Amino acid sequence: MEQMAGRKHTDAQVERRRAEVEMVLLAGEYSIAAQQKLAQRHNVTVRQIQRDCAEIRSGWRQAQEDTPSTEQRA
Repeated sequence: MEQMAGRKHTDAQVERRRAEVEMVLLAGEYSIAAQQKLAQRHNVTVRQIQRDCAEIRSGWRQAQEDTPSTEQRA
C-alpha cells in the first residue's frame, strides 16, 4: 500500500513564511525575483509562495469586508 507524504513544514514554519511574504507585499517589493528568493529561503516552490500571497490577500479582503462602512471612511 502506497503512503501519502505528510506535511513538510510545521504550523510555526508556515506562519513565519507567510509573515515574511506579507512583509514583502506591504513593502511593495513582491516581484518574481522576490518570490524566488522567498521560495529558496523557505525551501518551498515559487508556486507555494504565490499560494501564500493569495491567502494573505484573501485575508485582507475578508478583513475589509468585515469592517463596518463607517470605519472604512475614517
